[in-house]
Amino acid sequence: MALETKVATKSIDVYDEAQKGAPIRINKIGSPITKSSKDQSVTDGRTFNIQQATPDTLLTGTIAYAATTPGIIFTVPDGVTVLVHEVQVTAEDMAGTDNYVTVGYAPGDLYVSGGLASSVANCLNSSVGKPSMIGDVLNGDTAIVMLDPAEKERIVYNKCWPFADVNTSEPRIALYKPPVPLPLVGKATFFVYIYGTGTACEYQFNLRYTEYATSEII
Repeated sequence: MALETKVATKSIDVYDEAQKGAPIRINKIGSPITKSSKDQSVTDGRTFNIQQATPDTLLTGTIAYAATTPGIIFTVPDGVTVLVHEVQVTAEDMAGTDNYVTVGYAPGDLYVSGGLASSVANCLNSSVGKPSMIGDVLNGDTAIVMLDPAEKERIVYNKCWPFADVNTSEPRIALYKPPVPLPLVGKATFFVYIYGTGTACEYQFNLRYTEYATSEII
């Protein structure tokens, strides 16, 4: 009996629950795809990197916590699902104490105004890479205004440096890297609070995620 196979890089077939006879996916040289879905998403051109628009240019956090002023935000439109793989915040100058990095998300589009545009780039540098489908992508070097997520928020990571750290010292790194990627089913908002007590810290960041049309995976 012949084994049905299919080469696919730009699109994903969608099958019904418990459907039989679906083809095995192979790559362009005929090898079965055995990578993890996370690794394969990079090859498929569905994984993206977000960072500040100008590398090695420090951004300024906020003084004290406020639910409506995150340091990083992006929104996920209806019909799109994002899987967050990693968020890294590098604090290079912390004159105040304490200093926090808090990662969270909530349903709905909570973005209101403000913020400085962040850079979004496909991790696959070729024509195979798809354009990003997420909405607003901003950092708080210019203040972001967001609706208070209130009881809808889900905090998934928190880091505190309870001391000052001058810019001549080794930078402090907060790394959120969940063992299972965090799913954001649009509409949704992902946010990171970056703040210090007394004096705002200076930081850089990068964030990686994979995105799909929700109908492709759910």
